[in-house]
Amino acid sequence: MRWTWDDPTSMGHRWQIRGIAVKRQSALPIALLVLAAGLAACAGGTATPSPSPTPAPTASPTAVQAIPTPATTPSPTVTPAPTPTATPAPPAAPTAVKIADLPQPAKCPAAYSVSCFEYKVTWTEANPADVTIKIYAVTKCLSKPHCTLAATKIPAADLVLVSSSAASKGSVTFIVGDGESQGDGWVVTGGKQLPIWSVVVQASSASGTSPIVIAWTS
Repeated sequence: MRWTWDDPTSMGHRWQIRGIAVKRQSALPIALLVLAAGLAACAGGTATPSPSPTPAPTASPTAVQAIPTPATTPSPTVTPAPTPTATPAPPAAPTAVKIADLPQPAKCPAAYSVSCFEYKVTWTEANPADVTIKIYAVTKCLSKPHCTLAATKIPAADLVLVSSSAASKGSVTFIVGDGESQGDGWVVTGGKQLPIWSVVVQASSASGTSPIVIAWTS
């Protein structure tokens, strides 16, 4: 047998026995197997501690933003209209109206000098409460054949108030100046002497006046 050494530093050796070359396997795989076996033995003897479980992160509470609720608009309240108060009716016209001559006064008012006449007017009022009866002298002849008729419209300027009284009394008196040249006596108003052509009566209250009633007309 003859030995042949080719390269002592190489990973293998070649032996030559009787002319037959034999290549030697590398020692690196064997070393790796030995290292792996050692690691396995260490693993079997000492247990590797399991990692402690990491607690799951606690979720921070999410701030909830409050959404303002819109204010509720109240439904409009309908106020019922007030019940209208009935307006009291004007007083009724006086009835049974009469005029009568009275004895001549012993003394006349200064405005009528020494000669005057006195008259008395009577009436009946259906509802005399709070009603006043007014006596007017009509100073113009406004109609024919009589100076004042039921349909005659008498201007306010032609009426002179000669007396008034509460309707409940039922009568009142008044004095006029003596004279028959025009009308039946006269009255003084505004510093003037005006003849009397008619005497009319009217009821009056806070709610109005009644139609005029003729007591006397020429």
